[in-house]
Amino acid sequence: MRHARWLTAVLVLAGAIALPATAGGNDWGTWMFSGHGKSWSGTFFDSHRVTGFVMGLTSLVKYNSVTSFTIGGKTCKLGASHGTGYCYYVHIPANKKLNWTLTTRRPAASSAALVPCIMFNGKFHCRYGNG
Repeated sequence: MRHARWLTAVLVLAGAIALPATAGGNDWGTWMFSGHGKSWSGTFFDSHRVTGFVMGLTSLVKYNSVTSFTIGGKTCKLGASHGTGYCYYVHIPANKKLNWTLTTRRPAASSAALVPCIMFNGKFHCRYGNG
């Protein structure tokens, strides 16, 4: 009986914590990540019509930068001063699933070091804050 009450309390607490995070939703799209070190890939889709992409890293440019970024078969440009890969002026319909690939100058410890951004409605929406 005590174990059941403890489990119920944990589930209620977990639900209370999860609700605010999911209620607002994420506005940077749904990115799936695979890979390791310098080579990453995955898929992307979003419910908005996307007009631009940027992929960067959480590290400073002098420590690591993007050396190649492709999404949906399009090779993106590189921004040396920001260490990013970017594709602007694209027109991706809502809910279209795209494959992407990324290489970096130095190994990234995990996919948490990758910072994807999308542009829709004239604004950027990024994984770690909007830029």
